[in-house]
Amino acid sequence: TTLDVIVSSWDLTNLPGLPAVVNLSNATITAATMGQFEMTAFGNSLFYVYNYNNDLYLRRFDISGDSWDASETVVSTMNEVMSSPRLEVDNEGYLYLGYQQYNSGSGNYQFVVRRSVVQEEVIPGFHAEHYMTGTPRSALFDHIDIAVAGDSTTGDLKVVAAYQDPMTPALDIWTTVEHDGDWTDPAWSGTYNFINRGVATAIRGPDIEFSPNGVFVHAVWLDDRTGDDNLFTSISFTGGLNWRPDKQISFGTPVVEDVPQIVTGSAMGNIA
Repeated sequence: TTLDVIVSSWDLTNLPGLPAVVNLSNATITAATMGQFEMTAFGNSLFYVYNYNNDLYLRRFDISGDSWDASETVVSTMNEVMSSPRLEVDNEGYLYLGYQQYNSGSGNYQFVVRRSVVQEEVIPGFHAEHYMTGTPRSALFDHIDIAVAGDSTTGDLKVVAAYQDPMTPALDIWTTVEHDGDWTDPAWSGTYNFINRGVATAIRGPDIEFSPNGVFVHAVWLDDRTGDDNLFTSISFTGGLNWRPDKQISFGTPVVEDVPQIVTGSAMGNIA
């Protein structure tokens, strides 16, 4: 499979006309990614993580040098399968990698979040596994996501992890927040809460994103509480510690092909 990586840049001060589209040196990444990849950017670097043959690989694009670094294996463990990579960056350039980890020996799943040892500009190594869900699950997580805001220097780092827990009796969407935890410790020290609880028999999502203020967190997902798969959203004004009642934002019988995604703009209130 060949993936052409294209960056689209919007100048919000001059909206008329189409956004500029730049192909990064016609760079192609040749790998069977199975549709599981994520990108993020900081400073002079564009980072791309992808799944290939049950392992996770990371590649960096040097924006000023207009060139790709070689791919690096970031997670590869015998008897374990890695999937659903999620990639975020904080204000200092540290990367946060979230993924599902399946142990073929025990048959258990874990939601893992790891922080890079160094900041951007190089392909970083990552600290050891940080087990967000604590107790292993015997079923696959439907969807996972992470969102990051702030940084360790100012003491306001917030890492939010969201997931639909396969082991709860009802289909609940849970979130947990860790405030600048010890990334060398496998234990997650965050507190847990839920966005919605027991209102649906099928859920796809959630996807979460911080607002530019680094405090508000937005979530979007699909569920079938109305009889059809419709979009719902919720907001946290406390960095993911608790959530406002959710709201339905699509109606009727929409055809949605994939998990919805949410993006916040640089101006307050801009959400897509």
